[in-house]
Amino acid sequence: MEAYQKIIINILKASIWKQKFRYDKNIIIDWPLLIMEAKEHNISSLIYYSLDRRYLENIDRQILEQWKKEIFIVNLIQRNNINDILGIIDDLKKYGIEIIVLKGIVLREFYPRPEFRTMGDGDILIKKNDYDKVRSYLVSKGYECIDEGKNEVHQGFTSKGKLEVEVHWNLINNKYFNGNIEAFENNLWNNSIELSINESKTRMLSFNDFLLHMLLHMAVHAKVSGFGLRQLYDLSTFIVNKYNELNWNDIIKKADEYKILKFTQGLILICNKLFEIKIPNEIFDNKAVNDRELDLLLESILRSGVHGKKEEIDDFKILYRYGTNEYHIESNLLRIIKFLFPGKSEIMSRYSYAKKSYFLLPVAWIHRAFIGICIKYGVINIFRNSKKAVNLGKQRNKLIKSFEL
Repeated sequence: MEAYQKIIINILKASIWKQKFRYDKNIIIDWPLLIMEAKEHNISSLIYYSLDRRYLENIDRQILEQWKKEIFIVNLIQRNNINDILGIIDDLKKYGIEIIVLKGIVLREFYPRPEFRTMGDGDILIKKNDYDKVRSYLVSKGYECIDEGKNEVHQGFTSKGKLEVEVHWNLINNKYFNGNIEAFENNLWNNSIELSINESKTRMLSFNDFLLHMLLHMAVHAKVSGFGLRQLYDLSTFIVNKYNELNWNDIIKKADEYKILKFTQGLILICNKLFEIKIPNEIFDNKAVNDRELDLLLESILRSGVHGKKEEIDDFKILYRYGTNEYHIESNLLRIIKFLFPGKSEIMSRYSYAKKSYFLLPVAWIHRAFIGICIKYGVINIFRNSKKAVNLGKQRNKLIKSFEL
């Protein structure tokens, strides 16, 4: 862990415990690196407002003013975003549609100020029979479907200048898990509880279900792309605020049933190590996580950024992405072959002429290689990026195996 990352973690720790971060003025902080890291993890507002104002004078004035400007804009966008999503929820309720709000919409209420919790989309859970009504309503409001029908559990809707809305009819995609998780969905609605946000009445998952959903969601991200410090802060602040209202025996039992117990233990132990979050005694029973594995998980979190894309380059994703159990590719040789020679569906999406005949596939491969080598990257950068991507893939596979995901 780099020095500036340690400072960020200490700032987050102070924020969780509702304190301002102070430090010895003799300590030299690389502010440009720290600010860039905060942006990568989408925690800039959280970091800035958790600093004691007296210490801001140590930041270069030009860098500070630019940072403040960016934070102001992000906070304004987040305030507008929550108003948009609450307006949608209120409208849908008038049509008799029941809704459970998920993830960031709920978690923002546990942050020092709600707008500090950035949201890339607004997640809501509906009953599957209501999907057509919800879709019609969103389309009438100017939203468009994204890749309709491609996801088995949710559908995204976008509208220019507005927060993307992700409509879920289920929460769990079984392809990503080894355990028996079908039962997780059974009582979500019966267990749900009322929630008030800005005077809008809606519902959220029960505290146990909410925590389990967070853990399951983080497990998917750890396997597919990674997750960063914002998600770790989410987990920590939720536990701190709801510790006494959580049934830890039930959480551990279900985490074991869903085959994410070791991953759950690892995450909560890291929250304890970094932020001094209280650990329930049940976490220590049958503890299976060693220090080396904790370091591996923490390294993955730090290098991932908010959506796991801090070190990713889209053109090289086949070299480091592992995906679902069904489509898991472990062999590095097979990954390299698929990187050099993408399948017909992928190559056709980029070079439409390949649709005409299988014989045009080699032409498309050569075309792709020419663009990559001569225009986009160059030979040296392709080699460097490929090597980096393969190493990232190895680390991710190591994490998947260590935590039995």
